[in-house]
Amino acid sequence: MIGDANLDKIKLDGHDTTALIDSGSQVSTIEIFYNTMLPKPILHSMDEFGVELKCANGSSIPYSGYIFANVETEFTQKSIETVLLVVPVQ
Repeated sequence: MIGDANLDKIKLDGHDTTALIDSGSQVSTIEIFYNTMLPKPILHSMDEFGVELKCANGSSIPYSGYIFANVETEFTQKSIETVLLVVPVQ
């Protein structure tokens, strides 16, 4: 019933990387890869939204803000601008 993680190759703002594809997730996050991006996308504050993120187990997920990024995958075959929450690595 439980298999390998659903990882796939994507392009994020033109950079090749591997991502976890989770169609059940309510938000999309970016962690380590954000720190390596050049040029680094603008990090927008989420203070105005007052959002608290929680994991499935109820624990809080800290975040630094959000970015707009273009994502390409094999199955979309075009670039889609999306919002990604920047989550610090713990």
